Amino acid sequence: MFLLISKYTRDIFVEINRLPIFRINDNNKSQKQNIRFGVSCPNLAPLKQDTVSFKGTVLKKSDFQGVDLSVIEKFKPNIQQFKSKDDLQTFAESKINELKEKDFGGRQEETTIQRKAMLKEWFDYVIKENDAYSNTQRLVILSAITKDLKANNDAIPPVLNKGILAQTVTKLEERLKVNPKENFDFNKMYQNNLRTAILDNAGTGETMTGWVIIPSFGHDPENFEKNVEKLKTLSHNSWCTKSFNAEPYLREGDFHVYLENGEPKLGVRFVGDEVQEIQGEKNNSKIPQKYLETFKEHQQEYNMKLSYRAKSEIQNAEITKIELQNVKRELGSVVELKNIDDAVKIFDYFGIKAEKKDDGLVISAYKQPEGKFDYEDLGIDENKLLYYVTEIKNDASFSHSLATDLPNLKTIGGNTFFLNSNIQKADALEYVGKNLIASEKLKSLRSLTTIGGNADFNTSNDINLENLKTIGGDIELHNSKIKKLNKLETIGQDAEFSTSIIEELPNLKSIGRNANFFPSKIKNLSKLETIGRDAKFYRSEDVNLDSLVSIGKYANFIDSKVSKLPNLKSIGGNAEFNNSLISDLRNLEYLGGYSNFSGVQNLKELPTLKEVNGDLYLVFSKITNLDSLERIVGSAELSRSCITSLPKLEVVNGNADFGCSQIEKIDNLREVCGDLRLGFSKIENLDNLGLIGGDLFCSNSE
Repeated sequence: MFLLISKYTRDIFVEINRLPIFRINDNNKSQKQNIRFGVSCPNLAPLKQDTVSFKGTVLKKSDFQGVDLSVIEKFKPNIQQFKSKDDLQTFAESKINELKEKDFGGRQEETTIQRKAMLKEWFDYVIKENDAYSNTQRLVILSAITKDLKANNDAIPPVLNKGILAQTVTKLEERLKVNPKENFDFNKMYQNNLRTAILDNAGTGETMTGWVIIPSFGHDPENFEKNVEKLKTLSHNSWCTKSFNAEPYLREGDFHVYLENGEPKLGVRFVGDEVQEIQGEKNNSKIPQKYLETFKEHQQEYNMKLSYRAKSEIQNAEITKIELQNVKRELGSVVELKNIDDAVKIFDYFGIKAEKKDDGLVISAYKQPEGKFDYEDLGIDENKLLYYVTEIKNDASFSHSLATDLPNLKTIGGNTFFLNSNIQKADALEYVGKNLIASEKLKSLRSLTTIGGNADFNTSNDINLENLKTIGGDIELHNSKIKKLNKLETIGQDAEFSTSIIEELPNLKSIGRNANFFPSKIKNLSKLETIGRDAKFYRSEDVNLDSLVSIGKYANFIDSKVSKLPNLKSIGGNAEFNNSLISDLRNLEYLGGYSNFSGVQNLKELPTLKEVNGDLYLVFSKITNLDSLERIVGSAELSRSCITSLPKLEVVNGNADFGCSQIEKIDNLREVCGDLRLGFSKIENLDNLGLIGGDLFCSNSE
């Protein structure tokens, strides 16, 4: 006996030696469509290829290819739980919906408005208007064009060109056939293809060097919209023409962009026939020295008129050029940095105190030179300059630094800024005294143990932080790609893990202030003991919180899957467990505010709870045991609850509603300062009740 298995088979194993023989009749299309290996199945609909799952089969990465495999590599779905390949498309759809619902905000109101409009165009086209893309392809596209949109910047999505988009997806699939695990940047691929098309093949988006002239509305009204798109596409990310100012500026005059290997280096804006301003990459109203002559040659070639502002910018650049020449002459050969003494002379020249130690240099602070030029303009290699530095006593700003490595730096006493820098690693760095702001290019801080202030990892890549133990201030991980903080023990202030991809913090013991785990992928907080203020686990997964002892203020576990808090003793503020799956609060003694357990089905008792310093709401909960409860400072809403007795309860400072409850005994209740409702209750004895501050309602007909 043999078994024949096909990708068209629906979990059916057919015994060949029992097959009846059929002749396929070309005139009988319905029979022809439903015959599989000579078996006529008239009720079996035609099957689609590659959607089959065999019961008990576990899918592996090797079962996927192309963009599908790339999505698995990047977004890490649990494919072992997939029943078929279609489940990957469902997973991708859920991720797309998360992106669709996300509020990307923006640093300015104009940015927010423009982002919303452009993202609507992208999402509508990719999701609704074009059914040629699979969900995995859609996820790659939409995650790429939104990845740079942060609340603290003005970046906008690239211009949507449907043809270029299709071309980019096709090229990507072709590349993945050659190298299935290629680490591609779809956004860069798309924008390079877009630039190539815009440049009319004068060069590719990666290699074009030269000036691109974009005509104004007055000079080319018929192609104005295309020219606006062209300006947005070719503008540097720091220029406002990348977003909302492209259209109004092009209405005022032409725009010239100088590209070097496809990257924008200079932008020249006209008003009428006059140059209004010249900007470099830093967008700081200073013409970069490196491109001053490039602009002057371009100005002479086209005999450009200059506005007062443009003349001032050129004049300042010329003055800076002279100053730069003077500095170079004064520094002389030390700019070559042949030894540590040359580094000392450079630091001293720019007012940075430098002291030689046995293991290197200790400097007072670090930043680019004050004034109109930087180390690059002087021909100073910052990698060589910083090679000798082992300690920076105060603040260190690496913004706009061209250094890529800090191989010997161990300590920074003040604030540390990697934002807008090229630093990729600082593997000797152990201690940062104040705040640290990371960058997208930073990859490794593997020796870092302590950050004294805030840790801003927003938008960062997966930085190696394998030894980080202490963060004295806040930690922020919005859109961060950091995957592990396995040795982190202390967060001094706020812990912001919403949208973080970290799955566990196995050694974290304390969070000084607020903790936000909505939404979060974290499942293991097994050593966390204290949260100083608010704890937000709204709609969280079943996080291991077995060691948690106290929450200082508000505890939000609404709709949470957290099942156990076995050592939690106190919640200092409001506690909301509405519709959660909590089943174990065996050691809870104190609730500091309004406490809501409505709809909680798995929790049967609060055996050690002594005081509720606010309202207690137990409607439709399954809690039966409150045997230690002595005082409710607010109101008690226990109607339709499952409580059978309150043997130690003495005081309810607000209203007490025991109607329709299962309570039979409240023998020690002395005071109810508000209204008391007993309608349809089973309570028979209130002999010790001496005070009812409000009204008494005890009719079963009320």
